[in-house]
Amino acid sequence: MPEESEISKRIDDLHRRFDDLRTYLDRRLEDLRSDVAGHLELISQRLDEQARRLDEQARRLDALIAFQHSALRWTITTMVALFGIAVPVWMWVLSLVLRPLLR
Repeated sequence: MPEESEISKRIDDLHRRFDDLRTYLDRRLEDLRSDVAGHLELISQRLDEQARRLDEQARRLDALIAFQHSALRWTITTMVALFGIAVPVWMWVLSLVLRPLLR
């Protein structure tokens, strides 16, 4: 049977080893945390860049839609205006041409 002093030495050695292991694990965990934080920062930057690109494309699309809407409105207005002018003018010209023929 081992003596008490030898058991005490072994227990002290075991405590020291546990302390060393705890220190090593704490250091590794801190390294891991800093690595993860760095990677998360990179991901955040990439997401911000993609969000900026998406916002820019959305603004372009909004401008294109506004232009198309404006062009359509201009086309419809022009067609209505021309039709509103062309028909009465055509009827007046036709009446000038047909008036002498119908007398």
